[in-house]
Amino acid sequence: MSDLKLRGFAVRAEERMPLPDFAELEDRGRSLRRRRLAAATGAAVACVLAVAGVVVLRDDSPKAVEPVRPPDDAQVQAMEYPGPVMEDLKPGRYALTPSSDPDFPRARISLASGWNAWQGPNRFEIQDPEDSNEEALEEVTWYVGILVLKVDGVSSGLCRSPQGGDHQGSTPESLARAIREIPGYRITENAESLEMFGYPARHFRLIAEDPSASCEANLFRTAAYGVVGGTEGAEDIWVVDVDGYPVLVESAWAGNVPRVVRRELAAAVDSIEFYFEE
Repeated sequence: MSDLKLRGFAVRAEERMPLPDFAELEDRGRSLRRRRLAAATGAAVACVLAVAGVVVLRDDSPKAVEPVRPPDDAQVQAMEYPGPVMEDLKPGRYALTPSSDPDFPRARISLASGWNAWQGPNRFEIQDPEDSNEEALEEVTWYVGILVLKVDGVSSGLCRSPQGGDHQGSTPESLARAIREIPGYRITENAESLEMFGYPARHFRLIAEDPSASCEANLFRTAAYGVVGGTEGAEDIWVVDVDGYPVLVESAWAGNVPRVVRRELAAAVDSIEFYFEE
């Protein structure tokens, strides 16, 4: 199935759709990291105080021993993401592979029930429970999707997918520069760089200037999935500097997305973490 079919539905509804609050998403990400840091710091302080208490008090009376709890494997292990197979995903944590390069960072993401596997996890309206996912795509009125990519090229022509000469370079800065020049979208950018997913990042919001225009074009060329990305609605894009590797994270939505699905989309993006294979 062509990725372009994912965007053939009720684009007029996008104009009435409230956009997700990106600032809230950033705050949640920063709050989560602060809580983790506070928890780690508190644990270290508690350990020091406990040792000090033993030295000073020399209390040799027997005490109940708290059993050692095993590590939370859910934070470490993840199911392998199946790729663009157009099938339902079980809820849980998945490992994404943006590139076949073994040195390039991988990602983990947590998904609720109801998500579908394609180049990246997505959700869309299913009006008839008897329909297959491909049949449902023919009549949906809303769609959300997430991509985590190593990008080889960025579109530089209106209504045109990336061509052979559309290279954006190999650094986070060159990828961000190419995104600023994508035609056909109203592009806003955070005035300052931020921290997202535990790494320095630039954030962009892209909104199609003419959602009713009859042009279908993907924005990014990748070695893993071909040409992907872009929507007739809107999308948030983060260019993440993962130890010098430029990783693109896209959160896209179109149509009259239900509030609960918008929350799921934000939570899934917020759950992304990067790691390197050992």
